[in-house]
Amino acid sequence: MTIKELESLSFEFKGNEMIKNGCHTAYYNKQYDIMVIVEEKWIRKGLRISRIFKYKDKQYRKVERFL
Repeated sequence: MTIKELESLSFEFKGNEMIKNGCHTAYYNKQYDIMVIVEEKWIRKGLRISRIFKYKDKQYRKVERFL
């Protein structure tokens, strides 16, 4: 799978979870069993946004390793 193919997939909203300095938002693609968690966290320099990819009970923080 390429980055363009990943971007073209449709994800459904699963929910939000509030954490100490931000929140986690989860999206799920049923066809490929992929979950993407968007992590927003306030740090000294401002807001940090990162993505966590889950596939077959493994977590990937970088899209290159996920693909």
